[in-house]
Amino acid sequence: MSRTGLRRTGACLAVLALLAGSCARPPRPGGALESTAERYAVARDHREALLAALSGEWTVRADGRGTGRLPTLPALIDLAAPDRARLRVSALVGTALDVLVTRDSLYAWIPSQKLAFAAAGEELGVGAPAAFAGRVLAATWSPPHEAWRAATAESASWRLRWREGGDTLSLRVGADGRPAEAWLGHGAIGVRVRYTQWMSLKGESFPQRCELADDSSWVRVRLDALDVKAPDHADDGWFTPRHASGWRTMTWDDLRAMIARRELP
Repeated sequence: MSRTGLRRTGACLAVLALLAGSCARPPRPGGALESTAERYAVARDHREALLAALSGEWTVRADGRGTGRLPTLPALIDLAAPDRARLRVSALVGTALDVLVTRDSLYAWIPSQKLAFAAAGEELGVGAPAAFAGRVLAATWSPPHEAWRAATAESASWRLRWREGGDTLSLRVGADGRPAEAWLGHGAIGVRVRYTQWMSLKGESFPQRCELADDSSWVRVRLDALDVKAPDHADDGWFTPRHASGWRTMTWDDLRAMIARRELP
């Protein structure tokens, strides 16, 4: 094809792309926003009720500047929000990483290296880590009425912004009432969560895949739900601390350095 033909073809494709884009109508104000807010609130309340006792199998995939690409591993996640949550990532033999979060603290163990880690949630930039874990996993973000009133149209969704204490939050909600993306900033730390796939859990819509990343892309984590159950009551055995007598205890800086050196199993 001649240069002239290429230019005309490119111009034609550009016009078609613009026309196609103009057909994607943004959500209409007024009633459309109110119905989206109502759908979101009802579904969110149902998901939050499931967090009182949630247990299941996920896969965990991590990459980023700080870790490089790590292999996808199976994991068990247990929740009794807002007080307790646990993540146990499996290795080829035994457990690669065991993380227990409570109302205000985080504990982690790396059995293969007999390493233990403990930190207050504030040290990690999250005041209530167990509640935050449930919020991320189940997309139970709670924008106030003022955020809905000030929502702005963004493609085929709504963007909401608000503050909670010292945190700054942003949430993008589709017309179906499902959250597509959330961002939380705490001081100099920012974390983005994307919800790209959904499933049904006890007849309610629940995130099947969520992707987390800090703003610097130091680490990115993808969680895919495989088999999740919401029993009537949480089992206290889910949250029994691991016995780690004689293990070396690390600080947060020690853990970051270890991940950067890719010394995790």
